[in-house]
Amino acid sequence: MERARLIDYQGKQIFFQDFSNVTDQEELLRILAAASAFAAALTTASTGKTLRILTDVSESSFSPPIIDALREMAKYNKPYVLASAIIGVNAIKRVVFRVLILVTGRDISVFQSREQALDWLVRQ
Repeated sequence: MERARLIDYQGKQIFFQDFSNVTDQEELLRILAAASAFAAALTTASTGKTLRILTDVSESSFSPPIIDALREMAKYNKPYVLASAIIGVNAIKRVVFRVLILVTGRDISVFQSREQALDWLVRQ
């Protein structure tokens, strides 16, 4: 299954980025590049903040190059994002994502489960 794809939830389109269960950093960089390309294709036709994004980072690990790639993706997507949610964040990742939020100015909400995140996203 594609790791970057649109899913339909309660009649709303959600851009789902599945970065879960990846510990090989080269593989994760490839997945991030594919997700960035998918997001770029979605945003070329966008005329404002329309993207609802769900990102799953469960059981994955981040190195400095991964964090840099996430930062660049978050900066690029910012003008198009209506709402963004993330799941799979442990204590260490929470620190990383707080820094990403500060650096990019993005508002990314953290949730414990996919269902909680999806329910919140469709209400935005």
